[in-house]
Amino acid sequence: MAAIGTGLIMLGVNAARVLKGIPMKGWTTTIGAIAIAWGTLDHFFDLSLWLSFALLLIVTGVVLIASLLVKPKTG
Repeated sequence: MAAIGTGLIMLGVNAARVLKGIPMKGWTTTIGAIAIAWGTLDHFFDLSLWLSFALLLIVTGVVLIASLLVKPKTG
């Protein structure tokens, strides 16, 4: 549950930044989403720490590669 709480705090900070007109930080948004996913996996599926961490690394890698492929090239 601590991972879910940490993720919600990080996403809440970014939401406050947007409301104040300050640009959002992509890194904290990513870490917040990963923390929520990790906490959810751990809570609902009762996976071992290493298995849930490995799954999150795989998902993060897939999302990173997909974002690089979809991002329009500039220049």
